[in-house]
Amino acid sequence: MSANARTDGLLRALRRLDESDRGNIVEHLPPEEVRNACLRLLHEQDQTAPGTSRKPDCNNFADPGSRRVVLQDQKLGFSSLTIQHILPTYEHITVPKKRGTSAPIANDSKRAKIDAAGQRETENDAAPVIVKQEPETIDITSDSEETDTEPVDLFDTKPIPRQPIDHPIYLHIRTESGDATVKDMDELPILVQTELKRRFNAMWSLNKSRTAKYAGCTFNPGKYLMKPRCIRNTVVCGGYNEHRMFNKGGEYRKSADNRCLTAHDPCAYFAKHKDQHIILFVPLPEGHREGKDWKELGYWVL
Repeated sequence: MSANARTDGLLRALRRLDESDRGNIVEHLPPEEVRNACLRLLHEQDQTAPGTSRKPDCNNFADPGSRRVVLQDQKLGFSSLTIQHILPTYEHITVPKKRGTSAPIANDSKRAKIDAAGQRETENDAAPVIVKQEPETIDITSDSEETDTEPVDLFDTKPIPRQPIDHPIYLHIRTESGDATVKDMDELPILVQTELKRRFNAMWSLNKSRTAKYAGCTFNPGKYLMKPRCIRNTVVCGGYNEHRMFNKGGEYRKSADNRCLTAHDPCAYFAKHKDQHIILFVPLPEGHREGKDWKELGYWVL
């Protein structure tokens, strides 16, 4: 597929979405795709704008009266981005002020002034102090059978020791004859692969604990080639019952397990392909992807 045809397909898909969905998709597009789309739109605008030229005629500048630049009013459309602010809550507590004991004073006028000051101090004895409470992060990504109970340190400010390694992503699919094969993720439509990557990255980057565990897995993927858990169940702590992980139609390393189904996350495993370690996405169980083609989002996630 040529670059122009791929860009045209992307623009047609974006035009069918509303502004909020466009913003979510464009935010996660590769920079090269955004660049191609912008150049394509500018090219279309140059073709449709009547009587305009990008290169001015230098001969026209001989006449001072002809040194004019005509600007067409154009409305710039921006996709709406939703920015969520977490506002800390505050509570008032009272802290009593310390007062020193007064020494004996012979002068009655000075004693009267001190007594008056002490009375004013007593009236304002309870001084409000504002204490900032840190916002809580709660992860609710469990299903009805198993519970993801991972400890989250709300006050952990230590930096993550290392960032994950980006391994190539491939897709596990079955041909019409029923044989299993592997496809490069780049063969998916750009909107589908962008959404799958967004969900997968959001899963392991939700908090520092998950990010650190996922990073450790990417540095030693060979250790997890034969593990009974998928990447999500390895990164997310919690009870694990192997006999109840695939009672919704899933199959080990062939289709998604119960937790990935419930969390609407892609189910993936570490694998080896062409002598290199890869991340292999497996599809939904057959009963959940019925009527879907492997190039559709509904073939991989709910």
